Parts: sequence; C-alpha cells; structure tokens
Amino acid sequence: MKIAIASDMHFGYAWGTERQEDSFVQGREAIAKCLDADAIILPGDIFDSRVPKPEVMDKAMRVLRLVHSSHSPAAITGFRSGREVPASMGTPVVAIHGTHERRARGLTNPVQLLEAAGLCVAAHNDAVIISRQGESVAIHGMGGVPEQYAPLALKECSFKPLPGAVNILVLHQSFREYVYEDAAFLSMGDLPDGFDLYINGHVHTGDVKQKDGKTLLHPGSTIITQMIKSESEHPKRVWFYDTATGELSSESLDTPRKLYCLELKATGDAAETVRKARELLEGIRPHNPHPLVKLKVTGSLPPGSFLSTADITRGFDSLVISVDSTAESEHFKKKIEILREAQAKKSIDEIGLSILEKNLEQAGYSGPRAPDLLPLLVEGKEEEARKIISGQTS
Repeated sequence: MKIAIASDMHFGYAWGTERQEDSFVQGREAIAKCLDADAIILPGDIFDSRVPKPEVMDKAMRVLRLVHSSHSPAAITGFRSGREVPASMGTPVVAIHGTHERRARGLTNPVQLLEAAGLCVAAHNDAVIISRQGESVAIHGMGGVPEQYAPLALKECSFKPLPGAVNILVLHQSFREYVYEDAAFLSMGDLPDGFDLYINGHVHTGDVKQKDGKTLLHPGSTIITQMIKSESEHPKRVWFYDTATGELSSESLDTPRKLYCLELKATGDAAETVRKARELLEGIRPHNPHPLVKLKVTGSLPPGSFLSTADITRGFDSLVISVDSTAESEHFKKKIEILREAQAKKSIDEIGLSILEKNLEQAGYSGPRAPDLLPLLVEGKEEEARKIISGQTS
C-alpha cells in the first residue's frame, strides 16, 4: 500500500493577519498531493488551537472534504478497540490530536469533531486497521500529551504490533534526539519494538532518523510558523511510505511563502544600524505572496541608544518582517536579560502545569493528574475540575 503523511497543518494559524489564508492554501495542496495514496495519516496539530473559530473549522473541513472525491481501493476494516467501523470516506484518513488541540479528558477536541463529520478517524490510544487486496496496515496512535508525561503515557498505551500486518506508530511529541531539553522527553529508545515505521508530528522540519533498527519520520509542517533558518533550508512537503518495500519518499509543496533569514551585527550607532538593516531588506526580490523575513540584529550600541523596529520596517509593505534584536545599549541589555531570565524554556502550558502540580502536592492531593485538570481550568470549567478533585465524578 501507499501511505501518505501530511503533518502540522495548523489550520487557523495567524488568523486576522496577512497570513491567515496560508494554512488553508498549503493544507489544500498537501491533501491534494495525497489523494492518489491508499490512506492518509495526519500526525497532529491539524488545527492551531484547542477550540478553533467556526470560520476556521469551516475552511478546514472544506480542505479535508477533498478526500471524498478520491476512490481508494483500501478501506478501514477494524480497530484494536473493537469500535464500529465507519462508512467509506473515499481515501481513509487516520489522525491524532497534537499539542495545540489537546483538551481535558471528557471534552471534545477538534480531531474528534472531524471524525464526527466523517472526515477522518481518530486513532488516539487505538489502532486503525486498513486493508486492501489481502494486505493489512495497522496504524497505532497516541495524541500529544505534556512532555513530562510522554514516556509514562506511551508505556500505558501498551502498543504492540498486530500479527500479519504492517505496523505504523504515530505520535506527536518532542524527542531528545531532536530537541535539547531535560530527560523527561521521549527518546527513540522509549519507542516500543517491532513497528515497521514510527511517525512523529510536532517538529516542523522534515527529517528521517534511524537508530537501533527503528526508522523515525518527522514529516515536518506544511506551513512556516517558526521563521528559523532550518525552515528556510528545508522545503515543506508531504511524505509517502511504500508498505511493500519500506521506502520513504516525499514531494515538496509549491505554495509556502519564501523565507529569508538575515543577520546583521551592529557596530555603529542606532541610526547607522537601521540604515544597514534597510539595505539588507532592499536586496530581497518581491514575490507573490509576500516573502517572510526574519532579521536578527546582534552587537552593541552606544549608551542610551535604542533600536527602533518601526524605523527598520517602515515602507516595506511587500515583506512580512520579524526583527529579533539583541543590539541594545548595556542599560537596555540588562533590562532585557532580566526578562529573559524570568522566562522558562517551557511553554505557557507547561509552566501552568508545573504551578498546578506544585499547588496540588502542597495540598496533599493525590487524585487525577494535573494534565486532566489544567485544560478544564483554562476553559473556565471550574465546577467540573472541583468535582474531579472531590471525587464526585470518574
């Protein structure tokens, strides 16, 4: 079978800005390139938020409805959990939720809404069996969980390859081999043995890594969100897996904006630095759609100097510019350093999770884990959280 993989489409990203259509344009191209496959895997962060706007849901569903126009000879024939097999949806689409879509247990996430609409099947903590002419592929999935719980969650899922099938495990986490962080993150050594392919969303740069006989595919994202150098060096693409040969291939997308990552070292006063920065921007050839530009300014400025981002970007309406500047006077640098030191490397969610865990521990609480409570509190569902803590609900 030919299995297509398109990850991290982030529908709704940059909503309300010049880039609000990008995720849908790139997502549509990605899905269109997948339609000649026997099945499609979406490894999380299909949406950019836990509760997408209705307008975002509408646009995303119109993109994913493309699968109904295809006629794959493969079909979903069963689940590890034994749940009911859905009606044919054209090309079978198997999805998991990502970190952007994760909600509290018992609350509906956007991927589950897509399943209810007949646009995919959600594979979290399950295995979806797809068959074609006597061949079976089992797609096992675990949606995104807080990083510190990932090793335990993966162990609790007890994933095991199904006999007589090609087995694929789909995750949405950080891996130590890709991200330099603490030991709570997953490593390839944590992956259960015996799977033919491991797929992981979340990391936006496409890559294939092999270790201890395991092949781990990071499909990357279909849209540029991070504006870092690696995103400018690696094209956005969809991937294909041949279950007969075990070969991976990819096809680049044509619609993503061009990304330029520029660097400038400040050696004079602020006005001179602004002049040099504008010269760099003037060297970028116009494109349609407007290119993305990440300008990093380093170095030092004379005492009392302040670098104005507005002065750098003024008049460049044909560019989408982000300026990252550490080139300030020592006075400003000290203030900036204080703010940077106050920032943890963790995401806002992880910071909130750590605070909640500490408070619960101090209160002597030993019930359901904090990841089940935090999303309820974030969404204002304090009564539901209170019931869980008091043991009034399962």
